[in-house]
Amino acid sequence: MGDRFKEIVLPLPRDRKVAARVTAEVKELTTERSRLRDKIRKIPYWVQGDIATLDEPVPDEAVTEVVEHGNPGFARSLSSINRGVFIPKYYDPELDAAVRRYPRSHRIVSIAKLVKEGVLSWENGIEVGKMAYGTGIIPFVRTSDISNWELKGDPKQAVSEEIYAENVQDVQAGDVFVVRDGTYLVGTSCILTEKDTKILYCGGLYKLRVENREEMDPYLLLALLNAPIVRRQMRSKQFTRDIIDTLGKRLFEVLLPVPKDVDLATRIAKETRTVIETRAKLRDRTKQIALEVEGIESVTEEDLEAIDKVDRCVVIAVPPRPEQSVDDGH
Repeated sequence: MGDRFKEIVLPLPRDRKVAARVTAEVKELTTERSRLRDKIRKIPYWVQGDIATLDEPVPDEAVTEVVEHGNPGFARSLSSINRGVFIPKYYDPELDAAVRRYPRSHRIVSIAKLVKEGVLSWENGIEVGKMAYGTGIIPFVRTSDISNWELKGDPKQAVSEEIYAENVQDVQAGDVFVVRDGTYLVGTSCILTEKDTKILYCGGLYKLRVENREEMDPYLLLALLNAPIVRRQMRSKQFTRDIIDTLGKRLFEVLLPVPKDVDLATRIAKETRTVIETRAKLRDRTKQIALEVEGIESVTEEDLEAIDKVDRCVVIAVPPRPEQSVDDGH
């Protein structure tokens, strides 16, 4: 943009009371979203047992354990090599030891086992091709559209109703996306809300769905996928395919530390859901405030959806045809 941002015209309210109210509410909204973001950072430590409540500070040793320190080397017997995988970090002995010494308060279970038992199901995303980008208003969710356990309010790409109808995917509120392909984004996850169901999602994402909610709450699954011990496993299983890093099917080898205490698991799921839903409401309120600053006092859900649609539309400027010369014989 360069210096062109200086050309932007701002609709400043002339009424000082309105300006003061907007200032105070925006400050309150940003403060609350920041507070909830801090909760998001603590929930993974809560779910794996490092803290007993979200009011506690996270111990320094728990944070330090997540940091990769490297390894000077270790021996591994040939018989323990898994299906020809020769990536050293895949066999990180410190990570293996951390999983083995997990407290008895948790049940260690693989994602593959949960799928086999019918607790979870999964699907891959699709690719619509770059020519489909910008053809409409239906979000085409990519790996970069996930942030802080939720879909961003303004996905970068969108497709037409026709392309959506041709490629419609089974998406429901409570589904969890996990980034399969990328670099630093591998293992990132989010959960879908009711407003996120009319979308397409890319092939770099896995969609996990809880099929048996008596065994697993979707919001507990989201918290588990972000537990430090789980993210460390994902990084250890990450590998390069062609020019991009990926988890591939190794995601299903990942072990989840599920709390045996049913009441604790329920509290974690409930708190996670509250945080996600509250942040979404606050985000919608910021959009309403933006309209109110422009003088639009009454804003409905349909108005907010219209804003999202406008934001995702691409305006193509068609240059006018040059005037024909009187000498061209026409």
